[in-house]
Amino acid sequence: MSKRPPRNLFYGLVVAAGMFFSLTACAYGVLLVRGLRGVDNPGERGALLEFLDRQGMWLFGGELLVLGLAAWAAIALDCRRERRARLASAAYTAPPATPDDPRA
Repeated sequence: MSKRPPRNLFYGLVVAAGMFFSLTACAYGVLLVRGLRGVDNPGERGALLEFLDRQGMWLFGGELLVLGLAAWAAIALDCRRERRARLASAAYTAPPATPDDPRA
């Protein structure tokens, strides 16, 4: 029976960062639509829309940075594990070297 590979926890971080980014993008879209329709009175906005109006681009940049780094880390960890598994399986399946073997 084959051993189950360990989980890559960076994928969970990618999913969480992607969800936060999607939520921020939707809220930013609401802010934009309200502004274009002319119903955007700064006194009537909620705390989230006020925060996005002041700090939205920094929030987007930070979320993109976390999302990019988490995706890179997930891919790098998968590649490293695959390379280790390939090297380990090659070490077990290599035939023994003989004295007349040119590889020896």
